Amino acid sequence: MSNIEKRCKERAWQINLDQTEMSAVADHSIKTGHFFCIRVTSILEGTSRYMDGLVKEAIEIRLKNSFNGGSGFILSRASIL
Repeated sequence: MSNIEKRCKERAWQINLDQTEMSAVADHSIKTGHFFCIRVTSILEGTSRYMDGLVKEAIEIRLKNSFNGGSGFILSRASIL
């Protein structure tokens, strides 16, 4: 099982158990009724370096006005202009 498959199954389990404190995806799904489809989930861009992954994730979240339940890696607005 790949890491993405494992994470998707974890999120689906958290949604089924109403564990909104465990995941921003579960919280969003439960509050809005939006369905989380595991089969169409994909990795946007990969990296082998941890810090690069944090920065890429933060950029995607900021650019797509997405959500993240944890504090995550915070970018200043100037850093992505």
